Amino acid sequence: MKVEKFKPYDGEKVKGFFSVRTKDGFLIAGFKLITTEKGTFIGFPSKQAGAKYLQTVYGTKKSKEQLLVLALAEQAKQRENADNGAPAALWQAPVDEETKFGQEY
Repeated sequence: MKVEKFKPYDGEKVKGFFSVRTKDGFLIAGFKLITTEKGTFIGFPSKQAGAKYLQTVYGTKKSKEQLLVLALAEQAKQRENADNGAPAALWQAPVDEETKFGQEY
């Protein structure tokens, strides 16, 4: 999987929005990079249902961890590019190629 269209956002908790391209070519939009006092995590796409929001895309713990690493790498790359630095653009995220997104299902 690959993070695409990462858009940094300087909200209180939301730090960016992005889409994910699967190895099969599907583009899934609506992911959020969120930072709280409990840590940083990925907010998966959801839709509003009354007063609540229901998650519309699911992943295993391992795929969520991989996605977090990819999103943080993309965020770092964009920060470096904004500062006109190149090192982050050369950094490769440590992702296990054996596990494909959704493979566990």
